Amino acid sequence: MGAMSRHGAAWPAYAAGAGAILCWASLAAAIGESLRVLPPAQILFLGLLIAGLGLSAWQAWRGGRPLPAWPGWRIALLGIYGIWGFHTLLVLALSLAPPIEANVLNYTWPLWIVLLGAALPGHRLRPSMALGALAAFGGVVLVIAGPRLSGGLAALDVASARLGLGLALGAGFCWGSFTVLLRRSGAAERPLMGLFCLLSAVPAGVVMVLGGTPPLPAPAHWLPLLYLGLIPLGLSFLLWERAVRAANVQVLGVLSFFTPLLSTLLLSAVSGAPVRPGVWGGLACILGGSALAGWGERRQALRGTTTLLGKDSS
Repeated sequence: MGAMSRHGAAWPAYAAGAGAILCWASLAAAIGESLRVLPPAQILFLGLLIAGLGLSAWQAWRGGRPLPAWPGWRIALLGIYGIWGFHTLLVLALSLAPPIEANVLNYTWPLWIVLLGAALPGHRLRPSMALGALAAFGGVVLVIAGPRLSGGLAALDVASARLGLGLALGAGFCWGSFTVLLRRSGAAERPLMGLFCLLSAVPAGVVMVLGGTPPLPAPAHWLPLLYLGLIPLGLSFLLWERAVRAANVQVLGVLSFFTPLLSTLLLSAVSGAPVRPGVWGGLACILGGSALAGWGERRQALRGTTTLLGKDSS
């Protein structure tokens, strides 16, 4: 009876985890919709600012401090690297490259978490990781070598698309390395995402001002920005924190592999861009390789890395 009670008590946590995954799955679609009417610099600044204010307001409403204690410049700069760096690379990638392909390449970050996590104390690079890396990067080749990038676009568009796909790969590496470095720093268990978003809005705002982009959009264009800041950049972290406190993190890790599939389907539905067979094959290789790479990890190591899979996220 006690086991059944515990199992039933965990259902809200799993529901929160599923909600976080749905929030993250809408990130690329929300960015894509915003890019239809707004410049990238404005999206980055206002999206991060809204997310930071929203998360801080939630912490204040729950009776805590609006912002956590200052973590030190080393952790603060790490947060700017992860939050501002990742979202800058992703927004630019989606603005330059075919969005479906760019979004899939972004989801190499679970693989980077597993591979770079081998450098953490008590971990090592296992043969399954090497095989998984080969499979995943085979998937990268399938995505890049598509017909739209090998003759279906004008020469200028091909160059822009290739740059965008490179930025998408950089976004995946940025989030994966940020996740591992955050865990290594010991700050992974602290509610720092609101602070990180506010700090990241500073360089985003500087870039926006230097680029001559107006700070505020037209009133009709606020809705996609509010959704971007409050849902995939804000609510997702709150739901994930609730999930990892009570649910089995290994089950959550398995559920998180649905994020790129849902994200690709949603982005395709919103943008109207078809998902070609090579993209499906590449996505299968990337996710399969990531799963294979993590197969030989110890239970303790898997618990540590999958707890941090959230971004998006983010």
